[in-house]
Amino acid sequence: MMTTAALVLTLGACTPRPNGPEPTAEEFFEALATGDTSAAAQLADDPEAARAALNEAWAGLQATGLDAQVLSTKYAEDTGSIAYRYTWHLPKDRTWTYDGQLNMVRDEGRWEVRWSATGLHPRLGENQTFALRADSPPRASVHERTGTNVLVPGYRYNISLDAKAAGADLMTTAQTVAGVLHRFDNALDPQRLAEQASSTPGSLSLVTLKQADHDAVAGALRALPGVVITPQPDMVPTDETFAPALVTEIKKTVADDLDGDPGWRVVTVNQNGVDVDVLNEVPGEPAPSVSISLDRSVQNAAQISVNFTDKQAMIVVIKPSTGEILAVAQNAAADREGPLATMGLFPPGSTFKIVTAGAAIERQMATPNTLLGCPGTMDIGHRTVPNYGGFDLGTVGGELAERVRDATLRLYRFAAAYAAERGILLADTKFEFGTDADGRLYVMDEMLTPDSSRYWPADEYEVGSSPPSYDKQIVRDYLETLDWDKTAPGPKLPAEVIERTRGRYADALQKLAGISVD
Repeated sequence: MMTTAALVLTLGACTPRPNGPEPTAEEFFEALATGDTSAAAQLADDPEAARAALNEAWAGLQATGLDAQVLSTKYAEDTGSIAYRYTWHLPKDRTWTYDGQLNMVRDEGRWEVRWSATGLHPRLGENQTFALRADSPPRASVHERTGTNVLVPGYRYNISLDAKAAGADLMTTAQTVAGVLHRFDNALDPQRLAEQASSTPGSLSLVTLKQADHDAVAGALRALPGVVITPQPDMVPTDETFAPALVTEIKKTVADDLDGDPGWRVVTVNQNGVDVDVLNEVPGEPAPSVSISLDRSVQNAAQISVNFTDKQAMIVVIKPSTGEILAVAQNAAADREGPLATMGLFPPGSTFKIVTAGAAIERQMATPNTLLGCPGTMDIGHRTVPNYGGFDLGTVGGELAERVRDATLRLYRFAAAYAAERGILLADTKFEFGTDADGRLYVMDEMLTPDSSRYWPADEYEVGSSPPSYDKQIVRDYLETLDWDKTAPGPKLPAEVIERTRGRYADALQKLAGISVD
């Protein structure tokens, strides 16, 4: 036994170590790295299977390059293994690095790659290949200045009808669909739906619904043959009543700012294209939230104020110190004409007086007690600035101004008390004054008529309300319903409007003066 052992040891010591598999492996890696899958496959014991797998890997990864590195080599008489490191270069400057093992075999003195899927990745199974998947990151939200969300990621749902999928049930499906969706589109007709769907390649789009509306009808539609419901990612408002017109425009403006950097995955897929395993995953980077200057409390208050009237009303609230827009609101009457609050061109009028007065005081050009003229025109530099319509009041002196004020208050107090005794509120009025050559003060034009005053029935008044007034508001309201640009000639008033207006005037005359016109 001792002699035999010595012989084996001697023979082992004298037998030259065979050439290793590393040169063949390096040749394989070099060909693979350059994308020469045919040359790489010829170094494998099953060239056809290797070539197909290598081509599928490059295609599935959409690879632009590959770095292959030999880490270590192990081998015996006719078998060996090469530890490798692959770094795949993928679209959009992405890289994927991992380590694995390439099995080697020697046949008739020539080393070959013993082909198996693990030669591409240690977790890649037979009949599997790579696939690159993109993952959209969560979209950012949009919030108003106090931090509450205005727009959040969500879905809208497209409802469509596929005639081919409906088959013989097309007409029955169309009848049900038209009935369920009638509240969203009252023009849907079953016969027409069926005809249009039959002549449309693929599916006929019918309507796109927000989440709440989808949830209300999905149960009735989902099981119908031929009905296709497709969720569509969208930024959806948290409150449909919060600045709807403006929020829609905001969504369009910031759409590109809400998408972060997408994530990506490398997965294994089987021969049927079904994902089997995730080999590498890089999560996306969401974009930061977008903040807008609207203030929820200010916006809500502005909306309530414009909803108070049936006439067109718009409000834009701006913070003077920063220029931030705090609210943009308009009522339904304005909505019919489009986003008037943001596109209408209206002179600021008397609302701008506070700006000019503030500027004059700040520059010490006037004090709060300074009397200023109201000329029809004023020369500023080389420009003549006209007052609206050439309106000219000149300069009212302090003594005359006090006389006008006192006369105005005496007249108003008398008229308001007189009307109140008869169940009528004098809500507002105006007086026009003039002087003669001797400086004597006179009331000019009419006064306290429904043309210059607003009278309300006392029994119908509530704080914060605008009761039906004894004036021509009925005519105004009617004219606002017409497509009239307010230029002469005016439209003819219907008899019903005339009679209602006459009735209000007659009622006021009876209560105030005891005069009947009937």
